[in-house]
Amino acid sequence: MGASGFALTLCRILLCLFSGFNFLSYIFIIVCIIRHPYLQTITNYTLFSTGVAHIVFQFMCVISIFELQDICSVSKPFTLIAFLYIGMVAVFANTVLVTIETYLKVCHPFLYARVITGRKCFLLIALIWVISFCFAAIAGEAGNNLEHDKYRDCPFLAVQDHDKTIGNILNIVLVPSLVIISVLKFLVIRTARKQAVRIGALGEREPSQPPHQQPNGDIVEQLQQKFKNIRKSTINLTIFVGTYICGWVPVLIISNIIFYTDHPVGLNASVIIFMAVANLTSVGPLVYTLRQTEFSRLQKRYVQQIKAYVCERFGDIRKEVHVNVIQTKTTTETEFGASVPQ
Repeated sequence: MGASGFALTLCRILLCLFSGFNFLSYIFIIVCIIRHPYLQTITNYTLFSTGVAHIVFQFMCVISIFELQDICSVSKPFTLIAFLYIGMVAVFANTVLVTIETYLKVCHPFLYARVITGRKCFLLIALIWVISFCFAAIAGEAGNNLEHDKYRDCPFLAVQDHDKTIGNILNIVLVPSLVIISVLKFLVIRTARKQAVRIGALGEREPSQPPHQQPNGDIVEQLQQKFKNIRKSTINLTIFVGTYICGWVPVLIISNIIFYTDHPVGLNASVIIFMAVANLTSVGPLVYTLRQTEFSRLQKRYVQQIKAYVCERFGDIRKEVHVNVIQTKTTTETEFGASVPQ
């Protein structure tokens, strides 16, 4: 194995380890949402669907790493592409859904409380997964009309004959999602700044102002708490959207170079870039979810339970060791017949 082969293997191992960590983290989040009723909110429902989408996508990426070591060994390349597109389209659509939900919560709270319900949220999530399967079916059916005889030795080369179709499907889903979440993020940040200015103005009390004209302290405190919540949502959304844009914009550029030019990127480089993006974009929803107030409390409780268990366990071990040391000490007999430790 040469230096390039060793580097490629090392990158694949590291990416697989990182994917495994993300996979376990999302499993933890999903189990927590299922087990704890107070976590079953509309926000967490959307994040639940996003987590499932990332699990599917990362699982398919890990499979692709090992399948694509020898591209000619892939007997059904379009089936592999179809499953990849299920995860990708679900990630794109769920990201847009989470961004819209945060936008309505921050910018239009009364509309959010009146219109958004659990049933509508479930219907939207179901629609997203139906759309994901439809796009995956289109990508998977792209190679059905090919002459398989000329691709008998290497079926994966058939993908090159329909690369523009696959690229068009990716652009149709990815470009609108990037535009939508960028615009909504801008609107959320602008609204948060306006509300910060208003709350700051209400919090200022002039000494010369009569007492009956001064703002109520409880109201000001409630507004300040509301501003803290909005600020936290804005930071979470920035992390969520930032990782999404930083991850998928390079993929958009590279995929268009591969599908629409005569200068394709190497297969190994494509696999590494694709896996790196899959891991990078999964960090945003993970951080967004774990920074929720309910999840923060749950994490603290679990950490305290683990600490208590570890301390209790190691405390029992220390006691057992101490007792064993005392019992194994050698003794000598005195002239009165008593045994004392040496």
